Amino acid sequence: MTNIHKCIFMMLCIATGYCEAQTISLFGLFEIELTNKKNYLNPFSDVELIVHYTSPTNREIRFFGFYDGDGNGGQHGNIWKIRFMPDESGKWKYRYYWSDDTPGGTGEFITTVENAKPGPWRVNQQNPYWLQDAHGNHFLPIALIANIHLTPVDWRDAIQWAISKGYNTIITPTINTTNWGNGWDNTTAFIKAYGKPYGSASGYLKWIDPDRYNLKMWHEWDNMIKTAGEHGIYIAPFEGPSGKYGGQDGKYQPEELVFRPKIRERFDSQRNERFIKYYVARQGAFWNLAYWSLGSTEVHTYAVDDENEFQEYVSYLASITPWKRMITAQDCEQWHGIERRWLSSSSIPYTRKLNTLQTSISSPANPHWGGNDIKNT
Repeated sequence: MTNIHKCIFMMLCIATGYCEAQTISLFGLFEIELTNKKNYLNPFSDVELIVHYTSPTNREIRFFGFYDGDGNGGQHGNIWKIRFMPDESGKWKYRYYWSDDTPGGTGEFITTVENAKPGPWRVNQQNPYWLQDAHGNHFLPIALIANIHLTPVDWRDAIQWAISKGYNTIITPTINTTNWGNGWDNTTAFIKAYGKPYGSASGYLKWIDPDRYNLKMWHEWDNMIKTAGEHGIYIAPFEGPSGKYGGQDGKYQPEELVFRPKIRERFDSQRNERFIKYYVARQGAFWNLAYWSLGSTEVHTYAVDDENEFQEYVSYLASITPWKRMITAQDCEQWHGIERRWLSSSSIPYTRKLNTLQTSISSPANPHWGGNDIKNT
């Protein structure tokens, strides 16, 4: 579909509430823009866009849309979007509406196997230590771990470098709720509560508004994932939403180059659930999002309170995410000196568990790590 045809399609969809059928490749991206002209005090929190999909085999899926400002990274506007990744070929139907009874609409799209995308990672059920793509083809991640928060300054270069070296996976955050380099634009998921709209600074200017999201940065994360997918590269989230926002008295005190907000609430507070849904609605339809990450849950007094909250969080995330994507959690057991198998003991199917071990047999800075006898499964 050309850009001109896309514009005509969008105008018809917005004007009539009925969206004429597009043709989407299997595991490709279905996306449309919608307009809601109501004036909300805060469109991120005052209302929810809900979408019901019916697959060619009559499978029913309830999902979400999201508010997107002016649709191009601008913070203000009346544009909303819905995204979906079809995992069956044939005709899909959908209907959408807002939770405040604002009229919605219906539509349909056709999914074809032509130019089908690889789709998210799956467990190889013949050998669960191996992975495959959504079509059953064996997949071996050759991963670059970008242990930084990629920003517009560097993600394009990182992808090009990964391509040149033959990597097929980049492990990096697809949101950033923590680090904020001094002198950069606002690279967090949230807009600033004080100071200039963009451009960070130390001190009180680093406070953020956890109820309003920074759409300029969310567009950059969209573009990073899309660009990687165009080159056949999976993005494997290093971080996920885990309630890590609030003030400046968190685990690390603020300084010139770091901002680590303090956890304020459980994952299932109204504000956190809203943020998790936004994250899922915005990024969940990208075929090359390798899995879902629970975030920095290894420091459990910082991200989640205890195993009970961890298990509830796992179940909640699994329940709102279609496509049965795998879920992982960073579990740096050397920080605790104890053996934790929280993900292993969760009630979600084993096909959705991506168990990993992040530990060390020794470290010059932390020699006690070598004393831990950790046997994670």
